[in-house]
Amino acid sequence: MDQIPAGSTRPGAELNDAAASVSGNAAASTAGSEAFDAVRAVWPERLPLTMRIGATDFHPDSHTLDDSVALVRTLAPHGLDLVDISMGMNTESGAAVPWGDRGFMVPAAAKIRAEAGVPAAVSWNLGDPAYADEIIRDGKVDLLMVGRPTLAHPHWPLYAAMVLGERDPFDMLPNQYRHFLNKSKDVAHISGFGPINRDRTPAS
Repeated sequence: MDQIPAGSTRPGAELNDAAASVSGNAAASTAGSEAFDAVRAVWPERLPLTMRIGATDFHPDSHTLDDSVALVRTLAPHGLDLVDISMGMNTESGAAVPWGDRGFMVPAAAKIRAEAGVPAAVSWNLGDPAYADEIIRDGKVDLLMVGRPTLAHPHWPLYAAMVLGERDPFDMLPNQYRHFLNKSKDVAHISGFGPINRDRTPAS
């Protein structure tokens, strides 16, 4: 691995408690910075150090997005290279989480990126290639985490390149994958992707 995430999306994690008022840990901000410094001290400066934070719980008693902005601003001078935006998971109820909404964490990521001045990544319901491309092109975030789409369809990157009109999508693949997929005469339907509009204007 050429990057390391300082994970903090679960309750009790010092870095997450630094922002989560619902956790009741008033001293966590200093402890969180110290924990981050300890990781940064042993991780090479030439490699990125990222952190996944629970930016919101969608809960009235949770920390706010402004709290999360403050947390990222605090850690930026300590060597934070990128923040990965997820949910807090500090409360027992997830009833208010908009689980079915496309890219429902994107607004939070865009706000934190803009106001904290740190590159941001985001996940949750980003499997539509056109929507994913739009998020990046509009400068809302810098990186998309598409774990679930690629678990469902291992060739999702190729599918996305085709949907977005990439001129030579197979040239983006490692040799062994390119050889296998080029042999398929029905590549547009691989892994149940369905038909692909090959007349789309190539991405610039």
